[in-house]
Amino acid sequence: MQNDKVWFITGCSTGFGRELAKMVLDRGYPAVVTARDPAKAEDVVKGRENRALVLELDVTNPVEVEAATKSAEKRFGRIDVLVNNAGIGYFAAVEESDEQEVRRMFEAYRERRAWLVPALNRIKGFCCLDPDGAFYLFPEVKAFFGKAGIVDSQSFADFLLDRARVAVVPGIAFGSDDHVRISYATSLERIKEGVKRIDAALRKL
Repeated sequence: MQNDKVWFITGCSTGFGRELAKMVLDRGYPAVVTARDPAKAEDVVKGRENRALVLELDVTNPVEVEAATKSAEKRFGRIDVLVNNAGIGYFAAVEESDEQEVRRMFEAYRERRAWLVPALNRIKGFCCLDPDGAFYLFPEVKAFFGKAGIVDSQSFADFLLDRARVAVVPGIAFGSDDHVRISYATSLERIKEGVKRIDAALRKL
């Protein structure tokens, strides 16, 4: 399968960004795969270098953001889909931690989770438990299997990517094919827009 939309994905060395980059490239899309340490993302694009570009990018560094954008546009001519997967993070030894920064991060994630869990559960067919921590949810979506060619978590993720332009990671990558992984390591505004698109797409099934 060959697709034309150019993806630009941040935070691809681990976790959600890495799995999303794999899925996008597997489906034939050209993609810019970025990470603070690009060497950790090289294996994601192996064998698909003709339509993939690995770049170093720290999203908190404006100079690197501008340079990466220019490199992407030089290679592919444009960027159609931007996934800013690099979320809030705080790295310090416990004894060095700034309590206000830790609290800010904690409150931001708690606010997003508090909005997202009930929002997903209001979509008929979703079953989403409230996690104790982390920055992602793992809702059950098997109620949609058997509709519009959806038979597993991969085809459900494909459906949302095609119909809603929302990226989720198939649960099979984490041991459960009845679920998908949805990250909330982004702004609440983007989360609300994503849920709106998911709801609209699934209502048509």
